[in-house]
Formats: sequence, C-alpha cells, structure tokens
Amino acid sequence: MEAYVKKIGKNAVWHLIGKSISTVLSIILVFWIARLLGPEDYGSFSLTVTFIFLFQQFTSLGLELSLPYFIQKYKEQRTSFLKKYLIIRLAVTISGAVILFLLSGTIANYYNNPGLSLYLKITAGFITFFILMNATYQIFQGFNDLKQSMKVDVWFSSTKFLSLLFIMLGLGVAGAVMGYGFSYVITTLVAYKIIYEKFLKKGEEFTDYKKLGRYALTSYLVGIFSFLSNYLINLYIGMNPAELGYFDAANKVGVFISLIPSAISAALLPSVTTKNKKEIKELTRRLLNYMLAALIPMIIIFIATPGFIINTLLSSDYSTITGFFYIIIAALSIQTFNTVYNAVAYGVGKPKYVLGGFAARTMIIFGLSSSLTGAYSASLTLFFSIAASALLLAFLLRGYVKYPLEQFFKSLLSAVPLALSLFPDYNLLLKIVLSSGSLVFYVLVNYYKVLDQGDRELIRLLFRKIKKTINLPF
Repeated sequence: MEAYVKKIGKNAVWHLIGKSISTVLSIILVFWIARLLGPEDYGSFSLTVTFIFLFQQFTSLGLELSLPYFIQKYKEQRTSFLKKYLIIRLAVTISGAVILFLLSGTIANYYNNPGLSLYLKITAGFITFFILMNATYQIFQGFNDLKQSMKVDVWFSSTKFLSLLFIMLGLGVAGAVMGYGFSYVITTLVAYKIIYEKFLKKGEEFTDYKKLGRYALTSYLVGIFSFLSNYLINLYIGMNPAELGYFDAANKVGVFISLIPSAISAALLPSVTTKNKKEIKELTRRLLNYMLAALIPMIIIFIATPGFIINTLLSSDYSTITGFFYIIIAALSIQTFNTVYNAVAYGVGKPKYVLGGFAARTMIIFGLSSSLTGAYSASLTLFFSIAASALLLAFLLRGYVKYPLEQFFKSLLSAVPLALSLFPDYNLLLKIVLSSGSLVFYVLVNYYKVLDQGDRELIRLLFRKIKKTINLPF
C-alpha cells in the first residue's frame, strides 16, 4: 500500500490543497459579487466572463493542452519549446484582442445590451494576461511541480477580490470586470517570474513541429467542444441577463455538491501513471466509492434545504432559483462522474473518448436550443446534456471502470437518518442535534462498513502525508 500512495505522491497533496483553497475563495467571491450586483447585472457580468473563455478556446490553437506532454517528452528542448510557444501565443492573442475590441459594439447590439460593449472593451485590454496565466497550470504540470501551480491558484483567487473594491466604489459591472483584469496581470507576473527563475535553462532547439501540429489539432478540437458544452447555454440565454444571472448563480451554489468529490478526484488521478487495466479498474472503484460517500449527504442536505441555502449564500433576490435547483443538483452530481471518466480516458491514451463526451453534450444543447428561453429550460438542457455525456463515456470506458454498486447502496441506506433529521416540522435545535448525530453515524458506517481495509489504510496514509506536507499540529 505504501508503494500505491507513493504513486499519488506529494504533487497530489499540493494539488488538493491548492484547488480546495482557490475553489472556496472563488465561490465566496462569486456569491458576494452576485449579492452586490443583483440578478440582471450579475447576468451581464457572467456573459462577459463567458466571452473570455470563448476567446481563450478559439485562439488557443490547441497549444495549452499540448504543453504538459511536450515539456515532459522533450526535456532537453523544453526552454526552446516554451519560448516559441509564448511568441506564437502572444501574436495570436494580441491580434484576437484587437478584433474583440472592434467587435464589442456589434456583440452588444446582438444581445441588445448596450453596457456589454464597455465590458468587452475592458476585457480586450486584459485578456492577453488571462491567456498567459491560464497556460501556467499546464506548464507546471509539465515540469511535474504542482506546488507552484497551487501558489498561482491562490494568488489568482485572492487578487480577484479587487472586483469587490471596484464595485463598492460604484463602478458596477465594469468594476467587477476590471478587478478580474488586474488579477490576471498580477498573477501572470508572479507565475512567469517563478517559471523564469526555477525552470528555464539552456538546452537544445525544438524542431518537431509536425508532431506538435498533430497533437495540437486534437487538443484544439477537445478545447472547442469543451467550451461549447460548458458555455453554449450561457450564450443562448444571454439575451436575458436576469435569467442568465439566476442560472449561473444556481450553478455556483451547486458547485458545493461536487467540491469534495472533485477534490478527491483531482488529488488522486493526475499522479497515477500506470497503464495496467486491472490497476486502473481498482483505482476507479476506490475513487467512485470515496466520491459517492462524499456526494450522498451533500445531495440530501441541498435537496432538503434549498431556500435556506440560496437565501444565505446569495439573497432573497435569487429566490427564483429554488424552482429549478433540484435539476441543477442532479446535473452537477452526474458531472462528478464525468470528471473521473475524462481523467481515465486521458490516462489510458484515449483522448478521442473525451472529445466524444464533449461532442455529445454539445449536440444535445444544439438540439434543445429552441427551448432555451430562461433559467428553468437551461437547467433541463444542462441535465440532459451531462447525462448523455456520462452514459456515452461509461459505455466507452466499460473495460476500465469498475462500479462499486454494493458500496453505493450501503452508503445510501446509511444516509436515511440524515434525511429524516432534516424533516421540516422539527424545530431548529432538534434539527441541529439530529443532523450532527446523523452525519457522525454516516461517516462511521461508511468508514467501517463501506470502505474495505485497503481503502482505510490508504486514507490513513494520505492523511499522514498531508500532515507532513503542511505541518499540521495534530
């Protein structure tokens, strides 16, 4: 088991810490911005952010997703490769930024949103820094040093709080966009200072452009379909900023559902290098087991108390969300499985499966586009598109994924007391006592009755590694 944990390694611990901190900070920031701006202005802000990701994907040329492979593969040529990447990326991105600036008025007219023109012009001024910053995650992955990636994550999540300052100064949506922009600049400078000081050394000249072109083309298609599957709905309902505000805010609240499962997946999967089918099946069994154990109580809590959660995290202005919140929770719960499927597909050298999953989502969204009139229909479309992608990936990866059905039913049964503790007729104190006791019961049942001895040993060894890495005092 020690050898198994060593495969996970220190990188996994740093990845888990960085992603957990940055995700929590980002969620807090988004809720705060949503409360300050209100649904309609928050919808305009979300649409502007969507165009940032649209710009990134269509100008990437597939190069970002190629970085880890080529930095690892061509160790003596990595400095030359990185320099050439930056020259190409800067040329394409700056040209694209000029085009975005010039087209901002046309886009605003299309969406019948005059303010969008200003927001996109501000975005055009900062977007080159966003592209360069985003690439650093793949660069650090290529150099196999996710501790530096964690630093960049935390810097970015912290400096984005500049948005709140600008909003409070009365700049509204423009201030929120400017805050994000300055965050891109600061984080990019910090990240490339680390890259220059720690990783860039003299080496051979990179010349394998033919292989880079083939790899980049596949990655480019994956990136395009990834964007379309994740943001196409936003573009469709962006005609109605308030509805987009409700839909995007509901998704941000729902992220809490997948926070722990995604952290588990992110920590374990990137460091697994084995290509042995039997080992991969055992890993996915354990991963899905842990994810289900973390996911089930979160689903129960969110389904039982949607109004309380939404009013607490956002405000009563967003009460409309409760009408479709269950659909969002179902969609994002299924999405946690897609996270594992995608990582396994890359791990076994089948990126075309990932492309197929994203393409399936995109086609469902296109097929249902005529019904996308508001947040409720957008939620249904999100659910059907994610479910279609999950079913396709489950079929394609059936030889690599083992489903822990027995453990799933045990976890589900042990969650019954938790569900009963949230019964609406109970007073608040009794709910707190019953909920606390039920959660303890759920954890104990899962730890001793659902997880096997190997699972428990792995959890103990991982916790010891985390303690050693971040010097916990207990």
